[in-house]
Amino acid sequence: QYIQMPFPSATKDRQIILLVETLRQDLARRWTLDELCEVVSMSRRTFTRRFRQSTGMTLVDWLTTERLREAQVLLESTAHSVQKVSELVGFSSATSLREKFIAKFGVSPSVWRKTFRGSEAI
Repeated sequence: QYIQMPFPSATKDRQIILLVETLRQDLARRWTLDELCEVVSMSRRTFTRRFRQSTGMTLVDWLTTERLREAQVLLESTAHSVQKVSELVGFSSATSLREKFIAKFGVSPSVWRKTFRGSEAI
């Protein structure tokens, strides 16, 4: 089992840190860029620049990575279907989750689950 934390802990941008915490609370929510900019009181350009400086990723890449990380956790710790996992973490469909999961980890969500679920008990 390996889980990457896609957020450098060394960042000092408090607004971005608080935003990331907010996003992690509800990964399934469909935020617009304007809503996020409003939350942190920044223009689109400033938000985009500061988010990338703080995380090393674009917002879309960060959200995808974070959703995949949470999908890993759910696949390892629950019996939810892949469809349900995709809904809980904010992918538009199970197909979208599968495609992104395979691209990132080289295996399907089902194979990931079989490989890592309950592996700590061994």
